[in-house]
Amino acid sequence: MKLIKYTLLALALFAFSLTYATGPGPVFKDASLNTLWQNYDGLEKAIFSANVATAKASASKLADEAKTMKNFPAIATEAQAIAAATTIDAQRKHFALLSKLLTPVFKSSGLSSGSLYVAHCPMFNGGSDWLTAEKEVKNPFYGSQMPECGKITEAIK
Repeated sequence: MKLIKYTLLALALFAFSLTYATGPGPVFKDASLNTLWQNYDGLEKAIFSANVATAKASASKLADEAKTMKNFPAIATEAQAIAAATTIDAQRKHFALLSKLLTPVFKSSGLSSGSLYVAHCPMFNGGSDWLTAEKEVKNPFYGSQMPECGKITEAIK
C-alpha cells in the first residue's frame, strides 16, 4: 500500500514538473479545437525537427480530427497531403498551407487560458506564417538550418 502511495505521489510530481517546465499551452473556448491544436502543435514540432515519420503520424491524427468537425474539409485535405508526403520539403509546403487555413480558425475561437502566437518567416515561399505556443521562434520551414529565422507577429490571448 505504501509503495502505491509513493508511486502515485512520484507520478503526480512528475506530471506537475512537466507542466511547470513546459508552461501551459493554449486552451480554446471551443473544446473541440483543443485536440486539433495538440495535433497541429505536434506536427509543427515534427516538421521543425525534419522528422518525416512523426510528421506523417501527427498530420494523420489532425486530418482524422478535422474530418469529425463541420466546415473543415480543406484542413483535413492539407493534413492528409502532409501525411502522404514522402519528403520534408513537401511536408513543409503543405504545412504552410495548413497553417494559413488554421490561423483564422484558432484566432476566431478565442482562448480560455494560455497564449498562442502567429510567427512569420519572410523567406519560405515568399513569406509564410505558422502558429506556436512559444514566444521563441523555432522556424519549422527551415528547421535546424535557420531555426531563428522569422519573428512573432501577433499574440493571441
